[in-house]
Amino acid sequence: MLQIIGTTTLYFKTDKFSMNLVQSRLNDTFEKFDVLEHDIYNDNHKLQIKFIMNMHESPNCRDFNDYITYVLPEIKSHFPWDIKFRPLIVHNITKSYQPLQPLNKHMTTFINKKLNKGD
Repeated sequence: MLQIIGTTTLYFKTDKFSMNLVQSRLNDTFEKFDVLEHDIYNDNHKLQIKFIMNMHESPNCRDFNDYITYVLPEIKSHFPWDIKFRPLIVHNITKSYQPLQPLNKHMTTFINKKLNKGD
C-alpha cells in the first residue's frame, strides 16, 4: 500500500452535483483531507484541498515517479466525470503498511495500552 500526500482543486457545478455528494466522495476517496479554499461563483464551485490517500501498489511501476501518472485516474474513478481536477500536485509518496487512523482512535488505543500496563 502506498500513501500519497497532495493538493488539487476540484471544479464542479451544484446544478449537477450536491455538496453532500461531493462531501461523501471526498470522505470515501481520501484517508484525510483539508479544505484550503472554497469559492462559489453562481453555481460554479472551486474547491482546493490538501489530501492523504492510500493506493495499492502496481506491478507495472518500478519507482515512485511511475505512480504519479496513476494518482489522477485513481482519484477520478471515485467521482462523476463532470468534476475536474486541476492541477493535481503530488507532494510525497511513501510506503504505508496500514491505513491512517483518525487521531482520536489512535489516542484512544494509546491511552488504553497505558492503562492496561499500569503506567
